Amino acid sequence: LAKYIKEHNGIDVNPDSIFDVQVKRLHEYKRQLMNILHVMYLYNKIKENPSMDFYPRTFIFGAKAAAGYRNAKKTIKLINCVADVINNDASIGGKLKVVFIEDYKVSNAEIIFAAADVSEQISTASKEASGTGNMKFMLNGALTIGTMDGANVEMFDEVGADNMFIFGMSSDEVISHENRHDYNPVDVYNNDAELRKVVNQLIFVYNLAVFGAVSAASIFGAQYFGKGNHKGHMYSFRFKLYAALLVTAIAMTLFITNGTGFISLYLTDTAGNGATEVALAYGKEYLEIVMIGLIPFAVTQAYATNIKETGQTFVPMVASFAAVGSNAVLDFLLIFGIGPIPKLGVAGAAIATVMSRYIETIIVVLWAHKNRDKNRYLEGAYRGIGMPFGEFKTIFIKGLPLMLNELLWAAGMTTVTQCYSVRGLSVIAGLNIATTITNLFNIVFIQLGACISIVVGQYLGAGELEKAKDADNKMIVFSVFCCSVMAAVMLLVGGFFPQIYNTTDEIKSLATSFIAVSAIIMPFCAFTHSSYFTLRSGGKTLVTFLFDSVFTWVIVVPVAFVLAKYTALGIVAVYFLVQATELIKVVIGYFMVKSDVWLVQMV
Repeated sequence: LAKYIKEHNGIDVNPDSIFDVQVKRLHEYKRQLMNILHVMYLYNKIKENPSMDFYPRTFIFGAKAAAGYRNAKKTIKLINCVADVINNDASIGGKLKVVFIEDYKVSNAEIIFAAADVSEQISTASKEASGTGNMKFMLNGALTIGTMDGANVEMFDEVGADNMFIFGMSSDEVISHENRHDYNPVDVYNNDAELRKVVNQLIFVYNLAVFGAVSAASIFGAQYFGKGNHKGHMYSFRFKLYAALLVTAIAMTLFITNGTGFISLYLTDTAGNGATEVALAYGKEYLEIVMIGLIPFAVTQAYATNIKETGQTFVPMVASFAAVGSNAVLDFLLIFGIGPIPKLGVAGAAIATVMSRYIETIIVVLWAHKNRDKNRYLEGAYRGIGMPFGEFKTIFIKGLPLMLNELLWAAGMTTVTQCYSVRGLSVIAGLNIATTITNLFNIVFIQLGACISIVVGQYLGAGELEKAKDADNKMIVFSVFCCSVMAAVMLLVGGFFPQIYNTTDEIKSLATSFIAVSAIIMPFCAFTHSSYFTLRSGGKTLVTFLFDSVFTWVIVVPVAFVLAKYTALGIVAVYFLVQATELIKVVIGYFMVKSDVWLVQMV
């Protein structure tokens, strides 16, 4: 059989490994999907613990799908995709191989039956009328793993429990659940934060596209305000509003026309959990609801950034806190169903997100229009729709690198996560927890970076270059100092947060380690973030593009890929080394800021 596989599939398999075989017609009740999910589970366990005691196993599938049976064909595709990943991963040392025998028929069955060590007879109980393949495997010496279904029942009666490994529900139990309609396999997805994360990655890319769309106009907006040119500030506001709404329209069109495709891409490449059609359906349901909140998000970004450019940062902050707080409360109420509120699961999480977006928008927009004396850019903002072509052209040219930067950076970070995912699902779960906690502390340097672009931009717009330079130096020092303090706090208390989560001790331990690494790197991130906004405040958008997204793809992604896939280093060490690439950016950022290339008055 090993020779046959080499000749027909081009795969080298170890003939001394356990040949674990499932060959039969492809059908959902025969559960080839469950078998390949088990293979993925074993692969993840090996990646998480490369030194674990594991006897080499070769999983062999053979099946044909009916011409119109879409799910069966997708299962075959999944098996082959998993095989492609596992068979080409040198880091697992040949402990696991996966083979799909093409054109399964009598002639190759004669070879397969004789070579099998383990026979997979795992159909859902009560669904298999009979069967003879299981007998052929047993007659040739293979051990049977199976359910009490079909001919397995008669075989079990003859050979006993010592010679067959039985698991799962009985036929009566399955039929009882069907009659009561009380077994819902999607519950695990319905309340699964991992699924929401998959869809939120799509929204994350959209968010960054909106940030990129408004960023260029923000550079000019801060300088216009510093110069006292309120009409120019109004034009930058219009540009932001139009650009953000255009990005939203494009995103909604893509999500509506190909939402399932996008979700499937992220589930396969990022989570690596072989999500079924049911999971995709729930993911799409979540996305369809969340899309309703894209428009208020776009409007909020246009208003909030202009408000910040006037030096009024308190109201956007309050609105943001209100959104985060209401989202957390509504998540709890709507996902789990508290009191008279129904349990909505994934739909509840989506509704909570949408409602929090509208709350944020209402606060920001109402305050801005009630305080027109502080927001003079609103004078005439809605009395027309145009803007001078020269203004539009300048902002667009400066903004294009920022837009591309945000999109490419988002794609780069997603790719880095995919690199980590080869080390197992526990790693991804730990990263999710750590990222959530780290983002709470990262708010400090993110907001201080935004403050740099506003304050420095206002000085540049007023032509006070020396004041801009002095303010920039002081704010960079202040940002690094504040983040050093936050990093110390994060190191002290960060380990307590993962204990809140209802997950395994292994995932909690990984999350704690990832949080500690992030805390160590945080002061360096503060400096590079400040450097980025310093360069951006002077309109050096092409330089920031090279500094941010190009650096991510040229340095960070390759380092993550090589260390995660081709070394035996533990995942925490890999994560630390990848995060440590930030030190290279620190050196680059220092010399670029020191060169004063950003001291430019653009308006």
